Amino acid sequence: MMYAWNIFTLIACCESLIDFVLDRVHVTLKELADVDRLSQQHHRYFYDNYCLAMLIKGVCLRHKHNAEEALACFQFIAAQ
Repeated sequence: MMYAWNIFTLIACCESLIDFVLDRVHVTLKELADVDRLSQQHHRYFYDNYCLAMLIKGVCLRHKHNAEEALACFQFIAAQ
């Protein structure tokens, strides 16, 4: 986990890399949102995956100096 977390420190200096990761997170969140409610109940890791994507989104937004949106992502995770 620490190895993966350090990647954000490395890509922070290159905004195009942050944008790439953020775009991929948006695609993942859209795919997860498209899962119907019945499937969510049966999908064992649905909320784990969704919260992980929100965490990554929050970190990317923080590195893009968008503190308000990043905080909203972190608050969403804390509320789950």
